[in-house]
Amino acid sequence: MLAIDVIKNMQNIIKLSPLRTANGSQAPVVYSKDELHGIESDLELLKAKCETVLKVVVLGEVKAGKSTLLNALAGGMVAPTDVTETTASIMTITYGEKAAASIHFVDNTSEAGTPEEVFAILDKHQNDQEYFKKCDHVEVQLHLDPLKKINIVDTPGLATITSANSQRTEKFFQQADVVLWVFNAHYLGQSDINAELEQVANMGKPIIGVINRIDEIEGEKEKLVRYLKRELGIYLQNVFPLSAKQAYTAVVNKDDQGLNDSGFSNLVNYLEHNIERQADKVQNESLISSANVVLGRELILHKKALADLDSKFLIVKRSHEKLKKQSDFIRHNQEGMIRNWFDQEFLTEKERAVQAQIRNISIFKVGSADALLKTSIENTFSGPAIKSEIDTFLIKLDEHIRNDWKERLNVVQNEVSDEYNDLLNNYHVQEQRILNQIPDIGQSTIDSASQGVVTGGVFGGAISAYAAWLGPAAAHISIGSALGAFMPPFLLAGVATGAVMGAVKYRKMRSSFGLVVAQTVDGIRKDVAAKVLPNILGIIKNTCDNVVENCHGILLKENFNGRSEEELQVLKVELEQHVKIVESSLKL
Repeated sequence: MLAIDVIKNMQNIIKLSPLRTANGSQAPVVYSKDELHGIESDLELLKAKCETVLKVVVLGEVKAGKSTLLNALAGGMVAPTDVTETTASIMTITYGEKAAASIHFVDNTSEAGTPEEVFAILDKHQNDQEYFKKCDHVEVQLHLDPLKKINIVDTPGLATITSANSQRTEKFFQQADVVLWVFNAHYLGQSDINAELEQVANMGKPIIGVINRIDEIEGEKEKLVRYLKRELGIYLQNVFPLSAKQAYTAVVNKDDQGLNDSGFSNLVNYLEHNIERQADKVQNESLISSANVVLGRELILHKKALADLDSKFLIVKRSHEKLKKQSDFIRHNQEGMIRNWFDQEFLTEKERAVQAQIRNISIFKVGSADALLKTSIENTFSGPAIKSEIDTFLIKLDEHIRNDWKERLNVVQNEVSDEYNDLLNNYHVQEQRILNQIPDIGQSTIDSASQGVVTGGVFGGAISAYAAWLGPAAAHISIGSALGAFMPPFLLAGVATGAVMGAVKYRKMRSSFGLVVAQTVDGIRKDVAAKVLPNILGIIKNTCDNVVENCHGILLKENFNGRSEEELQVLKVELEQHVKIVESSLKL
């Protein structure tokens, strides 16, 4: 399968990622947006590489005829020989619909013009090393058909390989399919170039030796080939003797016989059959391998997102359960306290006040105090007075429940934090298992994918937000105000007045007055409790349920970007489906 088809299929796959199709909203899982964009960019770069042609880097000694060979390869004059021989700048020569050239400087500026204009600038700065230190490279585009199949990189003389621009030179070597090393047949063996050849060979590129100017010497050219192979064969893949001058003339004149006689055809055929085709095969395999590495990053990213989602689901579920448990505890605790208050404290002070009044009235002088006592009882047991007492109690109850919840939330926070730490440790193990599932992706990819834990420490912050939500100024627990709508109408004053004054009217013994009052107040207490207590307990239940759901909502908001659990379940299914598709493409 062609790499281009593999890469296009991968691009179609990643477009369906639920992390990329979130309608512009942030996904409720932690992931690297830069990594997502990096995967897309890397696949696009790989696709672009599928469309590149054979790249040839040409090296050689001064006066070896390197520029003439460039002209022959390009099928036309690419640059004046006196310019290319004396400048210390890398030059790329590619096909263009129209001739153009530009000088690119290390400060990211450039100077453009026609090839003639650019060559004139370069000629002006011949041997100006300070100028060429500022140059990164020169680009030349020419409308020459041979350049549709080959890109040529012309490099400075050998001396510049180890100079300040060596890094820039190496960059172009890394992009090459083959290196042509041009030797001058007149001076073969007179220069020690072993170190330079070894340096280029270490870059992993095949080096082809070209013995140029073979037409200018006497003797058998095969002897020169044997000599070069014997002395430098460890670095050279093959050696071709030729006349670049004759080859260029034959190319311009479209003289096939001349190309054969020059020896140029042998070099071109070798490049086509042994380098270009092999390069295509190697490049295709290399691009597929590289694309699999990129898609492996896609798989890692989404498996980690899925693990992050599952981990958060689990911790949110556990925290919800714990909150409900604490809610039940608080409700049970508060119900006991409320019932105890109604049984033992409610109306107790009012009863004592009435008892004190009755003790101060002589049974023989009741008539004179009759009206006063009646008024006092009516005021003491009026609806507003009783409601005021209940309201005062509910204010204290409100604060008590709030403090109770704060204490209980600390318990939940500590429990969930402990479970979260255990979960985080398990996540690290799971994360490494995910990374190990992707074969041959390289240690750098693993290191990159492992940077940072996707499940962040947001749980602690969310749980801490519970207490803030129940802060001193919060009005979330408002039993007293909520009860107002449920308070029944009180007709209690009349009951109390009738009972007590009835006892007074019939001149019962003083000791009986107290019993009547006690019985009457107890009846009122039970009546009020029967009517009010269910409402209070119901409000407490609703309050506790609200605390649980609000805290649960905070946790969802903090960890899932406000998504509902239903939306999260849909996302989980989509992530699982995407992981399966990617795994299928990688054939894992």
